[in-house]
Amino acid sequence: MRVDGLKWISSFPGNVASGIPRASAVLILNDHDTGYPFAVLESSIISATRTAASAALAADWLSRDRQRPTRVGFFGVGLIARYIHTFLAGTGWSFDEIGVHDLSTDSAAGFRDYLQRSDPEARVTVHEGAEALIRSSDLVVFATVAGKPHVSELSWFDHNPVVLHVSLRDLAPEIVLASTNIVDDVEHCLKADTSPHLAEQRTGNRDFLAGTLDDVMAGGSTCRRTGRWCSRRSASACSTSRSASTSTTRSSAPASCTPSTTSSTTCADTDERATTWVA
Repeated sequence: MRVDGLKWISSFPGNVASGIPRASAVLILNDHDTGYPFAVLESSIISATRTAASAALAADWLSRDRQRPTRVGFFGVGLIARYIHTFLAGTGWSFDEIGVHDLSTDSAAGFRDYLQRSDPEARVTVHEGAEALIRSSDLVVFATVAGKPHVSELSWFDHNPVVLHVSLRDLAPEIVLASTNIVDDVEHCLKADTSPHLAEQRTGNRDFLAGTLDDVMAGGSTCRRTGRWCSRRSASACSTSRSASTSTTRSSAPASCTPSTTSSTTCADTDERATTWVA
């Protein structure tokens, strides 16, 4: 059956203070041939599930060429964070330590209780500040309602964690520019003043993007000089020239790029700098 559809999501962070969910969503499905709608679904859970599943997938693939994270930190602990934890646990992840930070102490306490109910033996720490959470985590999950960057200290990422930047707007451009950046969808992630979009505005190009999660899963290697991703399915791009202007072609690579000899399926330099994934 061929189906067309539309997902409409409303996000009002101020709702939380009133005791109602931040986001609501509606999914409308239409018959492909006639255009007639045949289903209208509440879609907030569907959307949260999709986000969490893709985050767990990214965590898996982006940690395959480095020591698997054993300490996870959740920055923002709403519905999305719970679903991400559920999908991580459901796909075989276990952690020696779990960190929690939220501007709402009640929300942080509620998430801690949820984690301890899920695993009574879990070591859960509620951090009062962002720095302690990030420094103590090998895998950092940003799932906030931030409208603009609020984390700007590069030294907090000196241990080169994997960062699941689900909420899009937490990291200052300088952190993005100092990291290996993998995105879900280029055009979706680089608009509306997201952190990667601000990095693009600052530099005038998209050279700070190493590739997409699809590139990573397709297999490839990185240029040791530039850190740019070269997918095996377009490896010849390494020998082609590249315009200095902004490009949206993620299979391209700078001129004179020499791929590393590694056969890894994730970025070869991910153990030498923080790795961010943005959905």
